[in-house]
Amino acid sequence: MHTSNTNTKTNLQAAIDADRGVGNRITLGDCLKDKPSKSVWHCTLDGEDVILKYYSGLGAFSQVEEESFLVRNIADILGSDTPARGPKLLLSRPDLGFYCLEKCPGISGDALLIPDEDPLPFLVPRAALWLGVLVKKTSKTNMITSNYWRDVMSAQTHFELVNDTAQQLYDAILQKALIHLQGAAGLVTKSVIHGDFHLGNLLISQDYIYGIDFQAKNIGIVVRDVAHFLIKTNAKCQTAGTIFGFDESVIAPFRSILPEGELDRLLPVFLGVELLNSFKNDRRWTPRTVQRRNDLAERYITC
Repeated sequence: MHTSNTNTKTNLQAAIDADRGVGNRITLGDCLKDKPSKSVWHCTLDGEDVILKYYSGLGAFSQVEEESFLVRNIADILGSDTPARGPKLLLSRPDLGFYCLEKCPGISGDALLIPDEDPLPFLVPRAALWLGVLVKKTSKTNMITSNYWRDVMSAQTHFELVNDTAQQLYDAILQKALIHLQGAAGLVTKSVIHGDFHLGNLLISQDYIYGIDFQAKNIGIVVRDVAHFLIKTNAKCQTAGTIFGFDESVIAPFRSILPEGELDRLLPVFLGVELLNSFKNDRRWTPRTVQRRNDLAERYITC
């Protein structure tokens, strides 16, 4: 264990033990994820194996409050009547910077991806099933105003890119998205969405699909979550095709969760938006991931 992990574990365990409400109830185990202001731990709560998410620094209290609400809300919405599930919130202590949720069965969808090969045939349909249940239980259909589109596209302002080639690609994506925007008018399905929907945030087993690490605080446009999923999937494996740059097999499962024609009408715009957003990651993405994104961008521009 790294020194930073050891220090975090020691300090957090001491704070837990000193608290009258949770002292002697929680024992921290291995660290699963460690970032400067966030860590995820195996632990036991009243003798049961659970997951603990801990935040430190400014904003930790509100972060724990917000995420606890999202976890509870998604679990309540999804319920237990379908394979699509959300982990149950077991304990929330914003004042101590952490919350605990149940340890879910399954394997991360990312772990089931084979780099540079097609996704396993069941993966994308399972992801679409999970999102489809969430959409079915919370969706509403309405118009989105021209102000929305203006705000979305104006948010794609230029920022400092790593080189001229990236800038040219960025500009070409933006122009293509604006062309697709002309055909995007019409009814739009909104629902509770994930907010960071990708295979790494799904735990998949034979019987269940659990969504984890929710980011969306409000309802959102479903197709945007789908576009984000496709961009993230392309970053890890083979998805190339002629449908907006993707193979039909990774798009088709999502058509059935939306009204007829909606995915094909809106996806070209939101793929462009998500591609543009992805350039913000270039400095932390591997060269191979950047190249996969660039290859997709070229397909998107020419489709």
